[in-house]
Amino acid sequence: SCAGLTVRLFFIGFRITLMLEIKDGAITVGGKQLFRGLSFCTADGGLTAVTGPHGCGKTSLIRAFLGFQPLTSGYVSVDCEAILPLTAALFRANMLYVPQDLRLCVGSFSELFESLTDLRVNTDLTYARKKLFYEWKRLALDVALYDKPLEETGESALRRMMISVAGVVDRKNILLDEPFAGLNSEAQSAVMAYLRSLASSGHTVLLATGDAALAGMCDRKIELGV
Repeated sequence: SCAGLTVRLFFIGFRITLMLEIKDGAITVGGKQLFRGLSFCTADGGLTAVTGPHGCGKTSLIRAFLGFQPLTSGYVSVDCEAILPLTAALFRANMLYVPQDLRLCVGSFSELFESLTDLRVNTDLTYARKKLFYEWKRLALDVALYDKPLEETGESALRRMMISVAGVVDRKNILLDEPFAGLNSEAQSAVMAYLRSLASSGHTVLLATGDAALAGMCDRKIELGV
């Protein structure tokens, strides 16, 4: 399994279309203000990138939408409902989140995937695996990785494996922190095409990346630290 809040995928058993919004948002961490006066909302079925230099608040912003990082001013909301301490877990359960740091992953992907699949009512595991392997083909992943220990799996493959879950479970909001980290140019292109296909099929994808060029390939680019 993946231990700790920093390495989790979140699921719930019903479908809902959600819009993420931040209004006049500011975040201060350790006495340092990362950004202030930030306002934007994601488009339903779109691909939005948050970019900027290291330390500008990209990860903190993603964590704010998950309810893990409080704002010092402003608010974040989901479908026009403010994310508050008492409601954050409910909103979080309607999202798929893949963090930047995957080093805490242990066991095998099969154990992780099957345990998460078991949380869904009336799930056919055989069908779920078949669908997963179809997503893996799109991302140039070998099915032999399914039972391989995660700690023996390279970062590029592991990141694509985690992202592939988005194509198996129907979560309208997908939050990704540095989804292109550790990928070569070919893998980056494959992941971008994959995210683009998710967006075109009705998912809303919000990603944080330090690569301005890749961010520029998204439907919308939000620049921090400028």
